Amino acid sequence: LKTALNDRDPYVRRTAVLGVLKVFRLDAQIVEELELETKLKEMFANDSDSQVVANTLTVLQQIVRSPQDLITKPVVYSLLNRLKEFSEWSQCALLEFVSMYRPEDGDETFDIMNVLEDRLQHSNSALVLATIRVFLHLTVAIPDIHQQVLERIKGPLFTMMHNKGPEIAFTVASHLRLLVERAPMLFSQDYKQFYCRYNDSVHVKKLKLSMLTVVADESNAYDIVNELCEYATDPHESIARGSIRAVGTIAMNLRSAEGLVERLLSFLDMQMDHITAETYIVMADILRTLPEHADKCVDALASLMTVEVVKPEARAALVWILGAYG
Repeated sequence: LKTALNDRDPYVRRTAVLGVLKVFRLDAQIVEELELETKLKEMFANDSDSQVVANTLTVLQQIVRSPQDLITKPVVYSLLNRLKEFSEWSQCALLEFVSMYRPEDGDETFDIMNVLEDRLQHSNSALVLATIRVFLHLTVAIPDIHQQVLERIKGPLFTMMHNKGPEIAFTVASHLRLLVERAPMLFSQDYKQFYCRYNDSVHVKKLKLSMLTVVADESNAYDIVNELCEYATDPHESIARGSIRAVGTIAMNLRSAEGLVERLLSFLDMQMDHITAETYIVMADILRTLPEHADKCVDALASLMTVEVVKPEARAALVWILGAYG
């Protein structure tokens, strides 16, 4: 194995590096006695073959006691300068490694991000997400720069959410939801990006509904609510219910916005069991928060007393509304 680590053929060295991990799992003491860890660190820093370096990184992260000790400025800069030599899979692993590095100052942070800028336009979504992770980790302690990074990464994330398959779209939408919750104001002007599309999966639509409720403010609430009203007739009952809940959440969050409660009450005119039931539930929640709308809600219920309510939660909500305000 020690001979193979020094072989002229890079394929032999790649395989030998993985062999070290096998030996380590069989007997870690042998790796220490033969100084194989030291040899791997030397190869990690100096080997000319990119795949050998990638394999070495994978093995070292599992056998060294403190992987953080591997992250030094010369190593990180060397990997970044050679990044395009690696396969896409290896680039993702290297970027995960680089994301743990802490730059010494703001200039170094910008240098690293400038090197990785073109990775944001890559066709491989895993590579784009790995690059975004590096950007976020590098700037998390610098609020002003972190906000600029969020502005920069919106475009690639929106593109992947709309143009990739359902699995990738769901993954990207999950990432976006976390960012939207962290900085809703940065996404408030991009609310149309979260509108549901005909070919979106149910899971992606649910995430988009949750993001629409977060980014809604007084400047875009009416547009968002109008869009949500269209989803009430979605063939998937969970999406229809979710859209009604979203309208109610926006109405409760924006107390000063007029007309939102009326849009919620308009769902009762559809005379569909699951829509009526969900409207009752949301109506009860709204009256607990905004009791000043009690009269219009009770008046709307008066014309629907002949409608049979099947869902237990909806029955409970109806009884509470009539008991409290009827």
